[in-house]
Amino acid sequence: MAVATLIPAMAQTAAETDVIAQEELQIAEQSAEQLAGQQSAATAKVDPKINGEWTIYNLRGDKVTGEERPFINIVAAEGRFYGNNGCNIINGSVDTPSKGAISFDRILSTRMMCQDAPFEYMINVTLPEVKFYSIKQYGHESYLDLENERHQVIMVLRRHNMDFLNGAWAVTRIDGESNTDEGIQMVIDIPEGRIHGNTGCNLLNGSILIDPDKSHSVQFDHIGVTRRACPDMAKETSFLVALEEVEGAYAEGNNAVVLRDNRGREVIKMRRLSAEELRAQE
Repeated sequence: MAVATLIPAMAQTAAETDVIAQEELQIAEQSAEQLAGQQSAATAKVDPKINGEWTIYNLRGDKVTGEERPFINIVAAEGRFYGNNGCNIINGSVDTPSKGAISFDRILSTRMMCQDAPFEYMINVTLPEVKFYSIKQYGHESYLDLENERHQVIMVLRRHNMDFLNGAWAVTRIDGESNTDEGIQMVIDIPEGRIHGNTGCNLLNGSILIDPDKSHSVQFDHIGVTRRACPDMAKETSFLVALEEVEGAYAEGNNAVVLRDNRGREVIKMRRLSAEELRAQE
């Protein structure tokens, strides 16, 4: 089924802008009504590996680039998907009738007009052509190949599997030097894109950035700390500087992680806090 028609390229009036805003609020409710009755059938055929948010990585052989990266979030158990085509909100139904088979239908789109959205149209016309899928795993990244009825790959979705970073961590090394201050800790929440913790003296919090074009990518941004005077300001400073230098994360087993800068140099090493240690801190 074709995607809902977009508005022609013309200057938007205030009234049109209001209509678009209303459409964005109503589109989820409209989709829910359209998808009613399909959810029970979809639930029985769900492949859990396809669920979740995927960045659109490649479209008909062209790599997708840009700051506002298009994405799709698949909720197969409910028979629906939603996302953004680089300009407009899209959603609709998703059907997985058998393993390896998938289709996107009843696709709705808001009707904003964007100056720089080169992949918007092609995403809209490609999704209804999808009939099959396959999943590949490379390191911490998963790739979801979407194929047409001739089994030709027409869209590739990509997902960073950085969930191994989730949880509470004690910092054991900073800039290659052992850290004996057990108070230097961080809690990382990848789904929420947030960190918080303790420098050994001050509380800290910040946001997490993941570059969809880089493997192992993670960065800590907008780091804020309280302003308590500390006995060892030099260690706190070195820790905060190291955090700002982080560009990538690498698991070492199940309970250790190395954070590296853009040259691959280790700047921080951490170990996962045990349940006993977390209970002791309560």
